[in-house]
Amino acid sequence: TRKESSAASDVYKRQDKYRVSVNADEVVFANITFEDTMRNDSNPGSLTFTNCTFKAGLRMPHARDNSTLKVENCVFTGSEENGYAIFVQRTMTNVVLSGNQISNAKRGINVEADSTATVSITGNTITNLTGYTENDQTYGAAIQLTKGREFIITNNKIDVNTGNAFRFYSGLDADVTISDNIIKAPYLVSVSYTHLTLPTT
Repeated sequence: TRKESSAASDVYKRQDKYRVSVNADEVVFANITFEDTMRNDSNPGSLTFTNCTFKAGLRMPHARDNSTLKVENCVFTGSEENGYAIFVQRTMTNVVLSGNQISNAKRGINVEADSTATVSITGNTITNLTGYTENDQTYGAAIQLTKGREFIITNNKIDVNTGNAFRFYSGLDADVTISDNIIKAPYLVSVSYTHLTLPTT
């Protein structure tokens, strides 16, 4: 296990969650396996996870204004408490989710960033989602867009047997570009949007 950081940081466990306490300008976590949910509880300027394994999801409920989150080449094999493999929230203005492998979670990715955020979701593979059941119906999406200014979703592979490939959350006001993805899902999209850009070919 190796942790890299430009300043001191703490990783501690409370109940069934690992919590990151980091207020540095730039922090990188590399080659770490998190057996339980990984949750950021402080406000780094830039936080990167690379080549990590998450067995119960990643949740980002806190961040510094105008901060950056990168999750690159990581493996996810379970969900955090809301059922997502990756749940991004709050005031990040730059989010990059790239080259990750997600499987056996209830739902895949949910991004609820700052209203000015640019979000790139590229080159991820999302398979074998279980969904969640409510009123005898099964729901869930591989990628949910909740809040941000611009979403670019390219070169992802989605192969799921339940729910939607994409969900655009009610009230989303963003430019969304989806291109060059390979998709197998019962439903392509559940959507309420302001501006959606799709490729013409």
